[in-house]
Amino acid sequence: MPTWSTACPDWKRRIRKRQSLVPFAPLFSSSAEAKMEVFTALSVVDLGINPATNRYWTIGESADTWLLDFAAAIFGAYDPETGQQMIRQGMLLVSKKNTKSTIAAGTMLTELICGWRPSDENLILAPTIEVANNSFGPAMDMIRADEELTALLHPQAHIRTITNRDTKATLKVVAADAATVSGKKASRVLVDELWLFGERANADAMFREATGGQASRPEGYTLFLTTQSDKPPAGVFKSKLSVWNMDRIGAATAFGVPAADSCCGVLSSMWSTA
Repeated sequence: MPTWSTACPDWKRRIRKRQSLVPFAPLFSSSAEAKMEVFTALSVVDLGINPATNRYWTIGESADTWLLDFAAAIFGAYDPETGQQMIRQGMLLVSKKNTKSTIAAGTMLTELICGWRPSDENLILAPTIEVANNSFGPAMDMIRADEELTALLHPQAHIRTITNRDTKATLKVVAADAATVSGKKASRVLVDELWLFGERANADAMFREATGGQASRPEGYTLFLTTQSDKPPAGVFKSKLSVWNMDRIGAATAFGVPAADSCCGVLSSMWSTA
């Protein structure tokens, strides 16, 4: 059993020196390598053509190291022997124009491609239709730019759903309300633009409903992605920031056991643990 801590008490120094803020290596290197091979090969169509390859830029070619480290830490937290995801929550808070929507699409598309569970569900939960479209669009572009993905995955733009033709697993992108998340049995849930959910009184209940299926899916996890709030943090956004801010300085208990609520986050390129 690996031991680890996501606390990053020297995060200020790391930022000044432009160093990675991920303080540990992937827990299971084989899991990280397998999924990162898929993730880094996905095309970022809106960046145009890479003159060095004469193809679309890929995530691996265009993303900063700290972002790739975050993805590797999440992917690499899956124990292939027990089938358990050791890190069950993650948070990525970045400034605007950091390809957040592309990373959201790429992360969940990678899980749809690599996932083993038949008829599994993966969910991107967005606060508005506009944000939902911003996540679904890059995923569609990634598929269209790759012949193998076009053969493997069946996208349905009118319902923002992508289906793996082999496993029948799905990735759905939904604009959140109580009705859209009710009854979901998603293994992996990605909440986009968490700060906007902070303005909703029922956001916590909505998240519990959306992630309820993970109780019977040990390989599941929840990711929160967000830019900074236009207003002072409020609601569920404020409460989660408080937890992760304590964690990054090591004020919360560092984990080294398979706790179901093990979590980590990068807040403005910074880690924390709960």
